[in-house]
Amino acid sequence: MSLCSICNSLQVDATTNESPDETNWPGPDRFKTFELYVPVQEWRESADGGCPTCRLVWDALFYFHGELASELAGTTVDEDEPVNISLSGILGETLLLSLYPLPKETHFPGLEFFTYHNSQATSWPIIGPAGDIAPSLNLERCLELCKRWITACEQEHPQCQSDRVQPLPTRVLDLGQPGIPVNVRLYEPLPSSKACYIALSYCWGKVLNLTTTSSNLAQRKAGISWDGLSESFRDAILICRSLGVRYMWIDALCIIQDSPSDWEKEAARMADVYENAFLTIATDAARDPTWGILTPRHLEMISVQDAIAKPDKPRGKRNYDVLSVPIKDDRGVECIIQVREPLLHSDIVFPRTYHDVSYPLLTRAWTLQERLLARRTLHFTAFELIWECKQTLFCECDCIAREFHGLDGHNGPKVSYERAMVRQRQEREVMSRREDSDRDLGLANRPRMLETIKTWTLIIGGYTGRNLTFVTDKLPAIAGLARRYAAQVQGPSTLQPPATHQIYLAGLWLTDLPWLLCWRAFQRRFAQRPAEYCAPTWSWASLTTPVIWDYSLYDAAAQVEVLDATTVPQGLDGFGRVKGGSLTLTGYVKRATLDFDAGPNTVVGLNNENGDRIFFVPDQNPSDTKTGADGHDMSSDPLSKSAQRSVSSMSHGDAVACLWVLHNVATGAVYGLVLAVPGKTSIERSLRDHAASGAELAAFERIGLITSMSRKYHKDEISALSWFSGAEKQAVTISE
Repeated sequence: MSLCSICNSLQVDATTNESPDETNWPGPDRFKTFELYVPVQEWRESADGGCPTCRLVWDALFYFHGELASELAGTTVDEDEPVNISLSGILGETLLLSLYPLPKETHFPGLEFFTYHNSQATSWPIIGPAGDIAPSLNLERCLELCKRWITACEQEHPQCQSDRVQPLPTRVLDLGQPGIPVNVRLYEPLPSSKACYIALSYCWGKVLNLTTTSSNLAQRKAGISWDGLSESFRDAILICRSLGVRYMWIDALCIIQDSPSDWEKEAARMADVYENAFLTIATDAARDPTWGILTPRHLEMISVQDAIAKPDKPRGKRNYDVLSVPIKDDRGVECIIQVREPLLHSDIVFPRTYHDVSYPLLTRAWTLQERLLARRTLHFTAFELIWECKQTLFCECDCIAREFHGLDGHNGPKVSYERAMVRQRQEREVMSRREDSDRDLGLANRPRMLETIKTWTLIIGGYTGRNLTFVTDKLPAIAGLARRYAAQVQGPSTLQPPATHQIYLAGLWLTDLPWLLCWRAFQRRFAQRPAEYCAPTWSWASLTTPVIWDYSLYDAAAQVEVLDATTVPQGLDGFGRVKGGSLTLTGYVKRATLDFDAGPNTVVGLNNENGDRIFFVPDQNPSDTKTGADGHDMSSDPLSKSAQRSVSSMSHGDAVACLWVLHNVATGAVYGLVLAVPGKTSIERSLRDHAASGAELAAFERIGLITSMSRKYHKDEISALSWFSGAEKQAVTISE
């Protein structure tokens, strides 16, 4: 039987698999992919001509998008290129249909072709099985999936193996014995108590939640009214009890909300709470606890992938229809092919979920460590249930593997984090065996723990893009992860600097401090420093702006020596809030003056004594508040605390000091800190010669970063390396 010249009868051969090289897909068929790209008009003509598989595809397209399909047949978009039907897939998975190129303002969510798991096998291996998705989630369906995934995780995932029974948090909700009516009360177990418990990760939102306070603590221990609990709390409790788990942890009820001391103590234990929980229930799609969990799907939500790819195109509600198409295969056997709109899992899977998220829960800063530290998480997303553990991802539609570890090789944030932790342990073992004689802290030419800092900067880059209700929680909300990282970066005693034994410095690690100091503000989301003190200016935690580290800096060599580095904790938790910090470095320093009138608003010019100019990325938006060269004041509030600690309060021609921190010999990239002096203190007073010691030193503030990224704004300027020529080696202290 000959194959159709248009659709190849949906068979995998040299025609549809032009690149048979091995991919990242696991399993014996990882090298067998399928791809077709045919104009819509030709596809319709073949369907009308009698090809059954072309008819299958055309009928499905017409069923879901009849008007669009008819309109696009014969349509050209760019340079007379027709609109094409694109079919792509991997053996054993669903077959995906998309249209390209599409006219502006046209949205097409795609289609996927699949069979149900218990249906008749077909002769089209490119159309694989998938799971059904109901338009509403009930307890029965939730438990069916959850129990299946728990069994698979406990039996098949070595990385997830640990006892169900773990030390209980300071307080938990006692839900009562299974089989009797629910009776919720706050329970304070003995310190040595162990049991199985489930944790809840959710958005507080703007509603007034039921909480535990000093005044109602005794009342909560006596009992909590079922009617007083929010919908999400009640649904989570029902799931917990149905899984046979008696105890549950919900922060609003298990932490005394009006007690700063209790809050600090419990925040420091957050890592243990989520790591020891048998399961974490995450209400990703809910904006607050009133939304509930066991509800109809939120069809109005769109994925990040849609929002980023087509931000200006209209997007309707998700269509939950499933079209069942009977068709005879080449054996004459009648099969049923199912067609629906595919679910995109980009919000959960893609590494970009560190940065761009649409689900409310994933926009909150506190929930990042909750997700990464949890042993297992059951995500209640807008459209389906998703399971995430240390080893894999499962989903209700059974198609998340296509994005999870498919041809693109994505692992998802949680699995990526777990694998990074394994690499870090290996890296730490290697570092501990190195000779310390040529690897003292003073001048480490290359990062000691490259994988460790790469993972940390990726996490922080995403973390700083999330929202906090209280800016002073910047460090506490990541303290649990920091505490876990401390075990990886803790070096031998010879790696400690003379003046301190701290390894964690307000969000940075002492071990590879020169590289970690070279963060820069994400220029698309500039903001002023908060009025409330959060961290020294050399820490990313001093800003409310998202920050990033340029990838090329990891290959750069350090040009500074760390003489002293310390922070002052505000409370008992060394990973939490700080009330001060100081950093003293020795390196090559170049004096310069600010040039506000050169270049775009996202960069500021630096003129050295020779009149040469380069640019730097300021830590805050220079266009918000500054004084131009003509002397006019552009500051809306020049006396505010945030303005006094920023480039914004400075004027054209003001003096600054530039400290050369890193140099990438291969690319020529130079990274340097731009430093200013608070108040009326002169630059000269703040600089001291490296040979001098004991002299009084006025401290600098960081106001920005010289980075290789700046060069795209000034193609005709000299290189930063040449600009630093003649710089003097001096010591600087940054303590604001």
